Amino acid sequence: MVLSILLGIVGLLYFLWHGYNEWNSIRQGFNLLYNNIWIAVAELFLMIINVILETWRWRIIDNSRLHSTSFLSSLFTITESIAMSSATPVGIGEHIGKIRKSIDKKGSAISSVLGSVIQTGVIIFMGLIGIAICSNTNSYLINYNTLFIEVFILIIIFITAFLFSRYISKKVKDIFKEWTLSKLIKVTSINILRYLVFAYQMYLMVTLNFIPSYINIVGLIMVYYMIITIVPSSGIVDMGIRGSVATSLLGIWGGVAAIMIWIINRVVPGIVGALRLIL
Repeated sequence: MVLSILLGIVGLLYFLWHGYNEWNSIRQGFNLLYNNIWIAVAELFLMIINVILETWRWRIIDNSRLHSTSFLSSLFTITESIAMSSATPVGIGEHIGKIRKSIDKKGSAISSVLGSVIQTGVIIFMGLIGIAICSNTNSYLINYNTLFIEVFILIIIFITAFLFSRYISKKVKDIFKEWTLSKLIKVTSINILRYLVFAYQMYLMVTLNFIPSYINIVGLIMVYYMIITIVPSSGIVDMGIRGSVATSLLGIWGGVAAIMIWIINRVVPGIVGALRLIL
């Protein structure tokens, strides 16, 4: 948690420094966004799709404990989990929010974590594809670091898997039995759909253009999501990490775009969830 807060503060300072020196680029970006207001409308529409997909995914993941729960109730549960995620260290509130009303909280918590692991795997896999795209399009992403990044990621994955397998409990093994091949395929497919939605959100905000014609930007966005997934983040300081990483890869407007996407996808549904929790 301390590391994530420090990274968030440093990242925010880095982003603000670039913003101060490149204010004209930011102003030009907002002028373009104002002249293309449909981009903002599309972003909100994609946010709704994203929340619906996440609700659908959660209902499949925790199906055995959600038989009597309506889709609308599950959707509100997701907004509550988003609100709690933004207000807790390293986003642990996401899992707490999802299991709050479960009759088997431990089982739902394990299922939620397993779902997050699959989602992380999808993002990392897409990120590696993004590195390949950047390497083949002569992007300014440093090509000679490609092998180092991939090896580093694989080492982290293997260490995590090793530690997880050593301390796995009987309860976790029982939850694993719920994960049939059909369920795994469904959850992974929805994760891929969600990834395409929020990646396209980022692409729209960065390019302010509905026409997908910048393959190098696509690759950099894929790398961006991989990096922010691996780097530890905590609540609102996540904004600093996202802004600084996007600025490094996509320029200052990319950093602004990343923060706006964060506000749309986390703050807007989070407000709905917070109101539900309070009322």
